[in-house]
Amino acid sequence: MNELDITEKIHSAATTSYKAKGNSIGPVMRDFEKQILLQIIDNAWKDHLASVDYLRQGIGLRSYGSRNPKLEFRRESFGLFEELLENIRIEATRFLARVEIEVDAPEELERIQKLGRKKTVEHQNSESAFTAEEVESSTQQKNSKTAKTGQ
Repeated sequence: MNELDITEKIHSAATTSYKAKGNSIGPVMRDFEKQILLQIIDNAWKDHLASVDYLRQGIGLRSYGSRNPKLEFRRESFGLFEELLENIRIEATRFLARVEIEVDAPEELERIQKLGRKKTVEHQNSESAFTAEEVESSTQQKNSKTAKTGQ
C-alpha cells in the first residue's frame, strides 16, 4: 500500500461518514453547516484583519533594510490571505468531521424537519412588506412630482 492508496481510503471513509450524518438528520444538517461555516469565516476574518493591521504598523521598518515597503506589504499580505483560506478549510473540516448531533426522539427530528420545510415555503411565498395602498400612494406621489417638474 502506498501513500496514495491510504489517502484515497481515508477520503472515501470520511466522505461516507459525512454523508451518513447528513442523511440521518436531513435538511437541518445543511442549516447547521451554514451557521458553523459563517462562524468560522467570521472568526478567521477578524484574526486576518488583526494580522494585516499588525503587518501594516511594522512594514515601514522594511525601508531601513533597503526594501520597498509597498512590495513587501503586498507579498506578505497575500501570504496572510492564503493562510486565512487554508485555516478556514482546516477548521471547517475539523469541526464538521467531529460534530455529533443527537436527537432525543424521532418525533423531534421529524418536527424539526417539518419546521425547516415550512420556513422555506413561507419564505418563497412571502408577501411584500408594503401594502397595496402604500405602493399606490407612493406611485401617485412620484407621478405628481413628475407632473410638477414637467410644467
